[in-house]
Amino acid sequence: MHPVACRTTVAIAAASAIAAGIYGLAPASVAGGVTVKELATPLAIADTSQVAETADAVVIARVETVTGQGTHGGLPATRARVHVGQTLKGTLGGRVEVTQLGGLDEGRGRLVLVRDDTLLRPGQTYLLGLVERDGVKLVIPVGGDRPLTSSPGQSTPWTDYPAVASMLTALEAIAPSPGWEDVLQAHGSLPRLG
Repeated sequence: MHPVACRTTVAIAAASAIAAGIYGLAPASVAGGVTVKELATPLAIADTSQVAETADAVVIARVETVTGQGTHGGLPATRARVHVGQTLKGTLGGRVEVTQLGGLDEGRGRLVLVRDDTLLRPGQTYLLGLVERDGVKLVIPVGGDRPLTSSPGQSTPWTDYPAVASMLTALEAIAPSPGWEDVLQAHGSLPRLG
């Protein structure tokens, strides 16, 4: 085994053991030693057209940091601060606090995730569909948090990502959103990641 791969495997195993010890998690029912409980919620939407219609805002944003764990509507939730790079629907911009259903349920010692969804990761750029409920900007699970990844050292236009192109098509079908058409007209394409 390559030395870096070996160190990575050991680091992951050590982190899993520490998490199990700190949080009192049961032995592995899922890789990594963390018990995962799947959460079914009617807010989970996989279809891009439904996300476009349901969302109060659709943005391309980079996760700066996870700011905390808590609950939303009695369910475990994770809060993150994101930096909005482009708004496709709505008026959000700059740094925004968002809440995502799912996170560590410390009382039960398990990670709770919405089925077919993953938690937002710091440093990752996402296409986010958000709904606002009681002043909280809530990430639409599954279809409302699509990761956008470019090759290291390469700058990729946002419209080259299938998830973004699909969302733009869905947004055009429901009603043109002021803002991104102006960017397209002025620059010929949406700004690039990277």
